[in-house]
Amino acid sequence: MGQTRQDEGRRSFGIHIVQIIVTLFLANLFGSAHSSKTYAAQANQIRIGGDYNYLKVPRGSSYRWCEDSCSRDARCKSWTYIKPSRQCRLKRVIAPARPSKCCVSGIKPQPRRKTRRVICADFASEAVDQYDENLFRKCGYRGELWNDRYKKHFRSCLGLNSRQRATQGAIRKRKLRQCEKNRSRVNRECQKFAETAEQIGQSAGEHNCQLPNTNWLGGGYEGAYDWCRKNKEDANGDTLRAARTALASCLRRGGGPYLERCDSYAKNAVEQYDKARRAECGLGGKRWHQSYRIHYQWCLKVDPWDIRNESEVRGHALKRCLSQAGTGAEGKIACDHYARLASEQTRSNRKQNCGLKGRRWQANYDRHYAWCSTTSKVNRDSELKYRENELSKCFERGGGAYNEACDRYAVRSVHQFEKSEKGRCNFDGKYWHKSYIRHYNWCLKVSPGRRTRKNLERKALLTTCKFGIRLPFGRKH
Repeated sequence: MGQTRQDEGRRSFGIHIVQIIVTLFLANLFGSAHSSKTYAAQANQIRIGGDYNYLKVPRGSSYRWCEDSCSRDARCKSWTYIKPSRQCRLKRVIAPARPSKCCVSGIKPQPRRKTRRVICADFASEAVDQYDENLFRKCGYRGELWNDRYKKHFRSCLGLNSRQRATQGAIRKRKLRQCEKNRSRVNRECQKFAETAEQIGQSAGEHNCQLPNTNWLGGGYEGAYDWCRKNKEDANGDTLRAARTALASCLRRGGGPYLERCDSYAKNAVEQYDKARRAECGLGGKRWHQSYRIHYQWCLKVDPWDIRNESEVRGHALKRCLSQAGTGAEGKIACDHYARLASEQTRSNRKQNCGLKGRRWQANYDRHYAWCSTTSKVNRDSELKYRENELSKCFERGGGAYNEACDRYAVRSVHQFEKSEKGRCNFDGKYWHKSYIRHYNWCLKVSPGRRTRKNLERKALLTTCKFGIRLPFGRKH
């Protein structure tokens, strides 16, 4: 009997121990499961930004209701409960927190291994954000990949594999980068366009100039900028060039309205004066000068008959002067000397294989003499000096065919050096000097890409000197 009671006691004790172990196991299991679903709430904090849904918390419920709503929504990353209005804000990102007594906030814990629904929720949220960015930047992208329907992106993602999801995301990112690049370029171009247009508009208003086809000048800087953004194809160099040309013509004639007959008269008068000056005719007086404005203003005050008569008088005097040029004994000697020198320079060009071409390099004595007899001594000397300079360049580089690209490089390099000297930039080094020949010979030895980079580097340094900026690579080059 005593043995039986001992056995029963042992059996009951064993059962009790098993119950305790099972209870502790279940408590640990469900406790860990509950802790994985919850996250420590942050009292007196509000998270701002990234809202995608607003919920009204039922009466009698606390912030736990908002926390549970975020836990059940795959799209939710963080939440904020606003106590005075009992409002729950679900957020698609982990928004930054700020101290505030009005609210309780929290972050939804991320599982160790993301499920397909969580992955697709992130994919759909990113797609909606990219579409919003597309609208904000005015990129104009449309199609299946570009819409703001979260559920549509989510359902589409469920049928895609990881590679297809990555491909779609990469396409949207690449398109947005391209749009931002184009947008930045257009903004820079339109800012420059608007600044120039504002200057042209102010000058035209001050001188009462009526410029044709320039309605976009009326709105000042803002109006020109908006016009440029809407008419990107038309807002090019030709648009501003036409406006500048019209303004320059107006300023030359002293402002005011445009009259075609006076514009034609003034241009013809200046051209006749230039021909008389080159031929050293010695013609003077009120009708012989190079001021377009004075000729134009005179035309406005007289009758058309006077305009025609003045042009004819100048024309007869100029014709009589040109018919006598180069016919005297001194003129014949001077033109013979010029024609012989010009022919000799042409032969030197061919002998050294310099490759200089054009009408001034023809080996024809008679043509050089004929040209000399119709021009002035200043023009003759200028032509001889020009040919001499070109031959000197050829001789210094050792002769050989002319390289147009290297000539442009050398001319641009010398010009950049002169700008640095003028701006007192104090740049030094083997690439900063005024020797055309050294630049030319260096260009012949390097690749086109290298000489282009060298010009761009000098240009960047000149910009830093102009605006007082210091680049990381310094001034010396």
